[in-house]
Amino acid sequence: MLAAAMAFAGQDPAPIVVNGKELTAAEYKQVRELGQKYHVRVMPGRYWYDRKSGLWGYEGNPAMGAILPGLSIGGDLSARASNGKTGVFVNGRELHASDLQVVNRCTQVSRGRYWMDAYGNGGYEGQPASWNLVQLCRQNAPRLLGTPGNRGWYGSVSGNGVMVGAVFSDGTGVTCGPDGGCVY
Repeated sequence: MLAAAMAFAGQDPAPIVVNGKELTAAEYKQVRELGQKYHVRVMPGRYWYDRKSGLWGYEGNPAMGAILPGLSIGGDLSARASNGKTGVFVNGRELHASDLQVVNRCTQVSRGRYWMDAYGNGGYEGQPASWNLVQLCRQNAPRLLGTPGNRGWYGSVSGNGVMVGAVFSDGTGVTCGPDGGCVY
């Protein structure tokens, strides 16, 4: 029914599924408005989205980037969202091996359950923050600069002197922050 209504309105009728739930008309509108604001078109498909950190990816795959955290779209994030088999859980999602490889560039991570926000603050589930991934990456940056295959990075972005969140780069010239904006 939603697909038919979208086709009538001249929009792509293929669904966007986030965390196992097709977006409602209101959620489609929210995604469309964010896409217009940041000049990005969200393609139909199946995605996972971590509301706490703003990380997202294609269902069954590692993180592809970071967008605005706290969006009320889709269903609940599943532990199996990215088909991880690492024993490392962040905000309930078991990390994909590629995600863990990226984090291990900054700090060694033991199997366990952790939380992390969009600023890189994190800790063990149910405990206060005990680390900041942005700072750990900065501290280890000199060690990582000469590492073969170390294309991506994680850092922070500020505006008018105020920290506004963490950013990710995939090493190809695309950098995305938690406000949903990307620099190409």
